[in-house]
Amino acid sequence: MSSFEERAKHLSAVYYNRGLERAGIRDLSGAVTQLLISLKFNKENMDARNLLGLIYFETGETGSALREWMISRNLHPAENPAIDYIRQVQADQARLNAVNRTLVEFNEALRTCKEGHDDVAAITLRKVLTRNPKLLKAYQLLGLIEFREGRYAHASRTLKKALKIDHTNPTTLRYLRAVEEAAGGSSALKRHSSKDEEGDATTKAKAPYPSRFRETPAFVNLVNVLIGLAIGMLAVWFVIAPAVRKNAAREADEKVMEYSNVMATQEDRITQLESQVAEYTDSVQNAQSAQQNSENAVTSYDNLLRAYNDYQNANYLAAGDEIAAVDVSLLSTSAADIYNAIRNAINDEAYSLYVRNGEEAYYAENWPEAITAFEHAAAIDATDYEVLDLLALAYQNNLENDKAIEAYQKIIDTFPGTRRAEYAENSITALGGTPVVNDAAAADTEDTEESADDETYDDGSEDYSDESDEYSEE
Repeated sequence: MSSFEERAKHLSAVYYNRGLERAGIRDLSGAVTQLLISLKFNKENMDARNLLGLIYFETGETGSALREWMISRNLHPAENPAIDYIRQVQADQARLNAVNRTLVEFNEALRTCKEGHDDVAAITLRKVLTRNPKLLKAYQLLGLIEFREGRYAHASRTLKKALKIDHTNPTTLRYLRAVEEAAGGSSALKRHSSKDEEGDATTKAKAPYPSRFRETPAFVNLVNVLIGLAIGMLAVWFVIAPAVRKNAAREADEKVMEYSNVMATQEDRITQLESQVAEYTDSVQNAQSAQQNSENAVTSYDNLLRAYNDYQNANYLAAGDEIAAVDVSLLSTSAADIYNAIRNAINDEAYSLYVRNGEEAYYAENWPEAITAFEHAAAIDATDYEVLDLLALAYQNNLENDKAIEAYQKIIDTFPGTRRAEYAENSITALGGTPVVNDAAAADTEDTEESADDETYDDGSEDYSDESDEYSEE
């Protein structure tokens, strides 16, 4: 990791801690500012993104909270608290739908307010706050409308409710200061409230009964009440009820349309975010793959150069190891030509040295060194029976029976149907293993040997090659 990346991650952690401190004292707007700066330095800061989502959720912006948590989940799919946050929010689907509807209604109230219909906007905002009492923006807009209407006491109460959610929100504080200045300060608000209470008390204390009028009989009051009730019931049945039913049906249709629009918008947004995360993941993987290929190519070129130098200096064993570590697919055309030109020469020299060293170590009963040498030789040429046989015997003498069985099985696979394979089968059986014989390959080899024997006999000459092979094997 470069020093620049380490510096960026350090700054991201610093701003995250500042955001966490401000969130602890319910300075939510200040916390959001610090967390956004933290994410600019490190978009993969899981703690900062999760905390930002929690703050959005606390201020009633559930859609923004879910967006941050989904990005966090896609960047860190394991042991991420955002997974539980998303599950808990989506578990209460009815509440989630209600919150989504409140956001649409808030936008509608904002548009209505811009058109100059403050009263309609205020009604809508009160409905929004009933369903989503944490929506900070709704409190601010409602307080502003009440301020414009001159209802300073109501505006003050509304804005103080917003301050309970975010104690130091600059917008709320600016509106509240304007309300207090317009009303003559906080003391004027208190006097205004006390005057309203005194007025109510005075109204209740008044209304003395005029002595010059005589008391109305009780049955007349009862008749008047019954007539009023009848008129009221008729008005409700013929005038109010049809209008209420019509309005209810219209509102239900509007809610269905709003819900469909919100769901479609949310699905489109989620699809876009998932697509962006997938593109980001692909870009990272492509960059990592390109970097890995570049590193492998550099390693292959280094091995090729070292192999050539060691070959020139007659250090054939080191050259053999280095040429084997070269990935020719990563070389350029000219480098591949050099590789092909020196590979066989290096392998031939290295092979001879490995076989000679292996035989010397074997006859000196230095089994580990013999095994190492014969393994290198077999890696260069896996069809040399003498090397495979000595390797198997070295394993066996070194008490590595499983590897000895593998070496004998290699002889069976390489020389099927021959005396060499038969000898290897017997050795595997003696070690407690079970040899695997390819009958079809063995049959083909036997047919080839028989046809060769027939040709020898037709010439009338004697061929003792098989017999000499048998003696050499023994």
